[in-house]
Amino acid sequence: MTLIELGYADAEPETPPPTAIDRRSARRLLAALVAVLCLVTLTASIRPRQHALVQLWSVPDVQEGNSTVIGDTVVVVSGAGGETMTGYALADGTKRWSRTTPEQVPLLFADTDARVLLLPTGMRSAPLDADADVYYFTETIALDVATGADLWRSPGANTGAVSGWPAAGTVLLEDKARDGMGTARLRLVRLADGGTIWSQETPGVQRWLTLGADPGRPDRVATVDGDGDVRVLRLADGTEAAHGTTEWRFVSPESDDFIDLVAEGDVLAVLKSSGNRSTAIAYSTRTLRRVWTAVLEGNSSFYGCGAVLCAHGDGELLGYDWATGTVRWRAPGQDYAMAAGQDLLIAESDADATHKTLLEAATGRRIADLGTGQPPWGYAGGTLVTIGVSPSQVGRAVVRWVDPGSGETFPLGTMGPVNDRMFRLAGRLLLCIDTIRGGLTVTAVG
Repeated sequence: MTLIELGYADAEPETPPPTAIDRRSARRLLAALVAVLCLVTLTASIRPRQHALVQLWSVPDVQEGNSTVIGDTVVVVSGAGGETMTGYALADGTKRWSRTTPEQVPLLFADTDARVLLLPTGMRSAPLDADADVYYFTETIALDVATGADLWRSPGANTGAVSGWPAAGTVLLEDKARDGMGTARLRLVRLADGGTIWSQETPGVQRWLTLGADPGRPDRVATVDGDGDVRVLRLADGTEAAHGTTEWRFVSPESDDFIDLVAEGDVLAVLKSSGNRSTAIAYSTRTLRRVWTAVLEGNSSFYGCGAVLCAHGDGELLGYDWATGTVRWRAPGQDYAMAAGQDLLIAESDADATHKTLLEAATGRRIADLGTGQPPWGYAGGTLVTIGVSPSQVGRAVVRWVDPGSGETFPLGTMGPVNDRMFRLAGRLLLCIDTIRGGLTVTAVG
């Protein structure tokens, strides 16, 4: 058996046959072949052996959201007020640089293969209602992750595309309106030097989101104002590609109604819930003409989950086709799912939210029972490792390898209690937050 993803192999090398064999040698060879066949059959029936989990290095006093992986560097935020940043080599934990910032560093979540770390800064606040404020950022600092040095600083925050798009070498920055809710301007800048490629005023815009077949290299951006007026701009030069009106309407945070705007491929969908009725209205991103509408009654809701538009129905999970709005599949007993890469879903039920099931996104086919296993943060495909509660060792977390194709799973080992919803997988390295002692641990898998 050979397991390429984890570097595990137990196949025996072949031995060339002898050139000449007499009767006595033939009988001995036949007996040996029978023994070999028995051994091969027995070996094939044994599940892959458990691999040790080897902790390589750790950093104390690191909280959730205070670390990120940028290429081969782990950036950690620490200090009483979160003002110190340190870069460590991912492979062995060697400290590469450390710096102090003039204000608290916001939470770090987005991992990327780029060599640039984008930090929103210049926090401001505005009244949201009588009892609460809304907070937003006004500037972006770009750091060289190899040295920790500033590359550039620019007005506008990068909250909509936290890491930018390394494949395209760009990032979209937004200037917030004075109320902190709307977007007054969008600017596309270069990751290398912060130079402006184009800039567009966007008065009245309440939401914006990028469009394109590849999330890592979008080609357009859609903006929508409080009255549902949508403009689609080309990311290359900021020129208008489409203009139209949708069913989007601004909903006050104090309202019980819900509205969202999601996109997948060439579909832009307005998702609404009011009372006991949920509606999904889809538009072509090329023409902004309505292409289909789906309605669910009762305690239901629509939400995007990768390859399909998911919906929570009456005791079942439904997967809608983005292009046609028809129901592609139903998963009875499941109530909610989140995308795990483009092709997989991690589903759960309201009855037992700790129990997870791996589904094929395109068909709803059940691939594997994951138990309490959670996928890594930002899982985008490839080798799948989950962390869940150990059923036999109190206070321990069990790490499992999952084959997304066959659904085969086997344990790799256990570790101390960690945050199983916020761990990362970088190649064969697990990055976890210790929930008891605090701190970041980096563990080799396989």
